Amino acid sequence: MRCLLVLLLTLIPLAHADETFSTSPLDAEVAANAYARATGLSPIEAAGGFELRVWTQDYMTGAVAGTVIFHDTQKSFESSSSYNDGNITIKAARLSKPRPVTKLAELKELVAKLEPYDKAFISCGVMDGGSVLIDAAINGHTITFEVANPQFCKDKASQTIVNILDILARP
Repeated sequence: MRCLLVLLLTLIPLAHADETFSTSPLDAEVAANAYARATGLSPIEAAGGFELRVWTQDYMTGAVAGTVIFHDTQKSFESSSSYNDGNITIKAARLSKPRPVTKLAELKELVAKLEPYDKAFISCGVMDGGSVLIDAAINGHTITFEVANPQFCKDKASQTIVNILDILARP
């Protein structure tokens, strides 16, 4: 009987859990992987073809949202986060049902423009607001970086992020 109980417990899939990462030092790849795990995803892989994950966090409310594009489908994620003693914890949540991606070719073109910013943190000095973390696989490698308040910044990377967010916001 005990063996049957152990067997049943090992076969039951475990739910994904809340994920915590340190903000000091802030490592965009570590943060991107924490967001992925909070949604039940594996870290992004370069060999998987085009994939885009956009994670946003509102610094004031702790609200987090995400969009995951894989092949020709788009899924979204909404949850919350909390900050405590240099660590951000993302509350686990499920991705939405898939829907078709609008303007996939345009998204690929915009993401390709972001390749030089891999591992960067971009900020134009605006306090509060929020951040956008980009995690993508394109052209056989990954791009992971964060932009604080891109809507207030005039640099090319921030403006590209704003364009991506605009496309993702369309129904």
